[in-house]
Amino acid sequence: MTQGAPAPLYKILLVDDNAIFREALKALMSPRPELAVVGEAGSGENAVALVKELKPDLVVMDINMPGQGGLLTTKQIKDAYPDVRVLILSGSDDDSNLYRAIENGAQGYLLKMAGSRDLLGGILSAARGEAVFSPGVASKALTALGGRGRTGGGQSLSLQEREVLGLISRGYTNAKIGDELSLSESAVSLHLRDILQKLHVTSRDEAAIAGHIRGYDR
Repeated sequence: MTQGAPAPLYKILLVDDNAIFREALKALMSPRPELAVVGEAGSGENAVALVKELKPDLVVMDINMPGQGGLLTTKQIKDAYPDVRVLILSGSDDDSNLYRAIENGAQGYLLKMAGSRDLLGGILSAARGEAVFSPGVASKALTALGGRGRTGGGQSLSLQEREVLGLISRGYTNAKIGDELSLSESAVSLHLRDILQKLHVTSRDEAAIAGHIRGYDR
């Protein structure tokens, strides 16, 4: 980084056993000043150690690696560092991998065969805290929630609840949502409680995924 340049907004750790693919991802992100690749790992074990050392905002994680794979590594990272976001990259839309990725706390799940524009957009969105899924797997994410949050299931959300849910899906904190919608933090918390009940989900992350799939974050 040149002297006087602004600090990157998001620190990225790349985890993939294929060094060529890591180089391709770095090249893809290089034109974006808000993204800075601060480290690389070729295995899950090294990734956990580097998260502790580098404290990245986002880990871009390959799902299949020799030794410890990306799913277990994601769980270990999220258990130890819940604020670190993990975006899974996979060559397969296998249902069981998608379900385990969400259960283990992944921020999103993108297919490696996606176009470069979609990959870069997904990385940016995940770094900002948004739920990200390739179009081919987005509908399956609802099944990963056990059918919870399906359109048509549960009670209808009010207009303001949809606005709150959209901002949750975009990674906004309660305080930032309050500023955006001219609400107190306590009012936002009450809306979130009602949203969880109406969608039959149990966490903010699950609500964010449901909001993303319903399109409330657009």
